[in-house]
Amino acid sequence: MIDKTDPLNFVQKKAFQVLIEDIVMNKIESGEMISVFALGEDFQQNDEPLLQLCNPGDGSDKSEWTANLKKLKRQYEERFFSPILTISNELTNIEAAKRSPVMEQIQLVAINGFKKQHITGNRKLIIVSDMLQNTPEFSMYKTQISYSEFIKQDYAQRVKPDLNNVKVELYYIMNSPKLQTRRHLNFWEQYFDAAGARITLVKTLEG
Repeated sequence: MIDKTDPLNFVQKKAFQVLIEDIVMNKIESGEMISVFALGEDFQQNDEPLLQLCNPGDGSDKSEWTANLKKLKRQYEERFFSPILTISNELTNIEAAKRSPVMEQIQLVAINGFKKQHITGNRKLIIVSDMLQNTPEFSMYKTQISYSEFIKQDYAQRVKPDLNNVKVELYYIMNSPKLQTRRHLNFWEQYFDAAGARITLVKTLEG
């Protein structure tokens, strides 16, 4: 899930490009599927993945005696690697949005990314975002309440996702460091824990 509610600066764009390449090349095994979702101002317009592809494999696990390695490599780059890089880079060329419905988008990823596709094996959610929820119902720019206080709200129940046994990797875009504190991360740790998921990696995107 890629956050497009705020434009990236020059350094962030370069770091983002390297990150996406690393994810595609090293985190998606042959035969696994990747779904690319965008986090935008209107989550209703981003309910479906922008791209959904299975990794066909680049032939690195095949023998030149039994397979056409050049053909497999070309198919991998043309049908898998390049399309993902292209659509991901397009998401960095945007204008700032007035809203950032992080929770609503995560909920849609759970529904249309995992449940709809009947994904039962290795389930991983990779998020590149500042993780600053900003909607009329709840804005982290206006209030920094704990998760235990947030969950008491009716709104919290409406946006609670089902992410049972999902491993979550967070790549923080540091747009507002004063707000993106350890307390902020703790909120999301409890949020994902309540959804049945577990954060396995937290990194900061350079810039």
